[in-house]
Amino acid sequence: MLLSQVCWKWCCGRLLFVTGVMVGLLLASRADAQVAFKDVHVIPMTDTTVLEHQTVLVKDHQIESISDANTTRIPDGYTTVDGEGTAYLMPGMMNAHAHLPGPQGLEMPLRDYMLMQVAAGVTSLRVMRYEEDHLALRKQTVDEAWVAPRLYLTAPAIRKDDGIDYVSGPESLLTSYQKLGYDHIKYLNGLDSATHEVLVVAANRVGLPFAGHLPPHIDLQNTIRARQRGIEHFHGYTKLLIDQELDELKTLIRESEQNRVFNCPTADWYHVQKRLPATLLDRKGLEFLPVALVDSWKLWLQEAQAKEPNLTNGREVLLKMFAAAGAQHMLLGWDDGRFMIPGFGVTSEMEHFSRAGFSHADILKFVTVNGAAFYDAGDQFGSLQPGLRADAVLLGSNPLDDLDALNRIQGVMVNGKWYSQEFLAQSLAKLKPSVAMAGPQ
Repeated sequence: MLLSQVCWKWCCGRLLFVTGVMVGLLLASRADAQVAFKDVHVIPMTDTTVLEHQTVLVKDHQIESISDANTTRIPDGYTTVDGEGTAYLMPGMMNAHAHLPGPQGLEMPLRDYMLMQVAAGVTSLRVMRYEEDHLALRKQTVDEAWVAPRLYLTAPAIRKDDGIDYVSGPESLLTSYQKLGYDHIKYLNGLDSATHEVLVVAANRVGLPFAGHLPPHIDLQNTIRARQRGIEHFHGYTKLLIDQELDELKTLIRESEQNRVFNCPTADWYHVQKRLPATLLDRKGLEFLPVALVDSWKLWLQEAQAKEPNLTNGREVLLKMFAAAGAQHMLLGWDDGRFMIPGFGVTSEMEHFSRAGFSHADILKFVTVNGAAFYDAGDQFGSLQPGLRADAVLLGSNPLDDLDALNRIQGVMVNGKWYSQEFLAQSLAKLKPSVAMAGPQ
């Protein structure tokens, strides 16, 4: 291991310990096993229906019942969260493209990163970068009751010259990843087209979702028809846009829908790189990040605006084309990088989808139901129904009417625990953003 990597892990470890003690003290009172959401309007996301004046009982991490608040008696022993007939309860959200802090992510403490996700209503993270310690980290977040989303982890990424034979018995390799506990596998680069297709087909047989980049030499049509589960960053589509092959592009967008291919455009990441808006400095959540990290972003912004302001962003054009086609297999993820705010970036990503023409109901579906559908786990989470996991967000107003409701969260439930807005605000206030992180050299 390089000395810089050792230093990075030591610094992170010390900061995680300090932050962990602080958050752990606050967390001690959050072991709610039985919760009753009294007189709330439920947005189940099974359709666009709003179930008014309901009481939702949660027991042992699951939704026990959803019933009329006027006739439901709350059993003894339940912690009551009173919506007073005005609050709205919706499913927890998934950030579908996350890179955890570390050598390939933001230079900040892991627990702070996780807390920020939950505080913004993110209850699931689809982690798109592999690290050896991620399986152990996921267990740690549960065993130590971190304020953290559930982690969906990628197996070792497929990349050029990784020394693995993907042609001989790919199902055996993918099954081994599955047994270890990985939730999906990500393709970065390096496979020829034939091997790529063989691996996609094998992944579908095994049931390990295959997602990732799509280099120019990999044929988009073959990828879609082979039913690769997910395509990140609109890779593959961008080449057709640049070449102005618009009729073919429209055809492939329709085919991606028909073949249940989930597209995660990470629109805001490209918006920041290309448009460089001055409003980046006003983004919610920026105040919770390490000062050294934010200062480096500000310096980049100054230099980029002076050098290449307002570059053309083809992802915005593509997103409008997907909206015009009525695409429903979309995921919301905003990646991690400059001005990508952990958790709070969800509303920035939503703004791009809204401007492109997607309805509020569509957008909420993409960030809830579709996260579960990607894993064929709609019978476990992603909507609010009896028997499903009780990951939920309580809001003061209806996000189907105004997505800005997501900026006024009243509390979040994840991993069987209820975190009130007061608790989350106190926890965020105790972060130490002035701590300078020593990242990898």
